[in-house]
Amino acid sequence: MADIFSTGGTGNQLDSLIETYRSTFDDQKNRLLSEKSNLERSSSYFNALNGRLNGIISQLDGFERSDAADNFTVKKVTSSNSDYVTATAKGNAIDGLSTIKVKQLARNDRLLSGQIKPDEEFGLSGEQTISFTVDGEQKSVTLELDGTETKKEALTKVVEAINDAEINISAGLLNQSSDALRFSLRADDTGEKNKVDFADNAIFTALGLTRDALNMDNPDGERLQQTGNEAGFQSGNLTDLNALAEINGVDISRSSNTFDDVLTDVSFNLLKVQEEDESEITLNIEVNPDSVKSYLQPFVDSYNNLIGFLNSDRTMLRSDAAISSLRFQLRDTLTQNVKGLSEDDPEYISNFGFGIASNGTLSINDTEALENILESDPDVLSNFFLGEGGFVSKIKNVVNRVKSEDNDLIKDRTLDFSQRIARQDDRIETLESRIDRQAAAQREQYTSLLSTYYDAQQQYSSFNSINNF
Repeated sequence: MADIFSTGGTGNQLDSLIETYRSTFDDQKNRLLSEKSNLERSSSYFNALNGRLNGIISQLDGFERSDAADNFTVKKVTSSNSDYVTATAKGNAIDGLSTIKVKQLARNDRLLSGQIKPDEEFGLSGEQTISFTVDGEQKSVTLELDGTETKKEALTKVVEAINDAEINISAGLLNQSSDALRFSLRADDTGEKNKVDFADNAIFTALGLTRDALNMDNPDGERLQQTGNEAGFQSGNLTDLNALAEINGVDISRSSNTFDDVLTDVSFNLLKVQEEDESEITLNIEVNPDSVKSYLQPFVDSYNNLIGFLNSDRTMLRSDAAISSLRFQLRDTLTQNVKGLSEDDPEYISNFGFGIASNGTLSINDTEALENILESDPDVLSNFFLGEGGFVSKIKNVVNRVKSEDNDLIKDRTLDFSQRIARQDDRIETLESRIDRQAAAQREQYTSLLSTYYDAQQQYSSFNSINNF
């Protein structure tokens, strides 16, 4: 008996008997585990497919934006000297050359007071109002003085009140020396229309800043110009506040350094004034196929990502008709014509410089063909992609058959596999519990039999001992 229960190099013999018994269930358990593994593989597949479908849906949604067509009519402008001027163009800009010479940059209007003694009494009290006119709109600033302020104290309150009012006028106070202050006003925006303009008021009058003293009502636009320590405007002539450029031989003035209303859909940005003897700068306006390619490339990438994923699992293609159909229809769409365009317009995506590989992936491989169409009529490309029944619509219809708000087959498949995996886990757990119960019963039975056998051996040994006497 001791030999039967002893532990040798192969372990406890009773444990070995139990393990042998357990192994009789291996085929059944392995079958359940294999089925679970297949379910998990399918679930993982549909989760990954869902991510790729979300990627292409995001791109398709972008094509439905109200400004989507603008991305097919992008123009570019090349400046012969971008240190002085740069420019951008939109779809309706006319291709060709324009010239520009930068004569003057727009600036912010600035008014500076004369010198002010900081410690002198200001001498005003009560509510004070300062009215400004900014770009034709009147704006007022109100503050309270108690009559005890020094000029520095009073002007500090004035500066704070103006700056807190957010009226596109900024005020400042400069310590020119220990006994001299300078009060300043600066327009936040450039140009004559944003000039510093105010109604006479008690505060400014106390500083010697009146419309009459500054010659602000001169019909010729010549105001008092600041010199030395005297009050005045930094730019005496109002026209000096504007930007000035000669565009295609015509002098054009604007309040800003950005000219966006001179040529259709072209915006000029003036950066630096040219010397009088410097040559005009040339701006070349042309279509920008690289920009159109950049706009379309994310869609191409998401499409190829989806097709590549569908191509990668032949087992799923054979076992799931919906997946096989999705792959077929996506690939078939690449070879379908788009109807409803003008009679002579290209009808196939391959006509626009796109290549279709044998595995169904898409690429933009003929930039020259794409550029030729953009130069002749960019609306043709836009209509092909975005028009009713266009290429985007065809792809979206295919995708919607497996994933849409009304019919989300992918979500249903994923949920189904999740539920089946949970049920399979229950089956495995039930089997393991049954094996444990039966193994425990077998252990008890084996132990009982061995115990009976041991008792019999003991009795037999005792009987032999008696007979030997």
